[in-house]
Amino acid sequence: MASGSTGLPAFLRDISGLQIVYIDPSKEVLDIETEGREVKVKVATWSPDGQLLAFVDPNEGVGVATVEEARLEMNILPGSSKSTVGIYWSPLGSTLVTVSLHQKGSS
Repeated sequence: MASGSTGLPAFLRDISGLQIVYIDPSKEVLDIETEGREVKVKVATWSPDGQLLAFVDPNEGVGVATVEEARLEMNILPGSSKSTVGIYWSPLGSTLVTVSLHQKGSS
């Protein structure tokens, strides 16, 4: 969490990408503080239990974001394809399936 950030992390997505914000539920008015950390994504999907967010960063590949005790962790999956166009969780959320485009000329 960025210094000075309070509250619970949340994810907002608009046309510019995925943004991590912090929401303080103890205040009467919804107060959103941005951490300034933004990930440009093509695809994003929540796990069935709502604890994980899988996403595709076109520069890095497939990643998974988790929040533990208001601390955000974002991990890129090694060897994942930057050309992934679909992400699907298994019904219990134990497996992540990705669909990628075949690169012309690759074996």
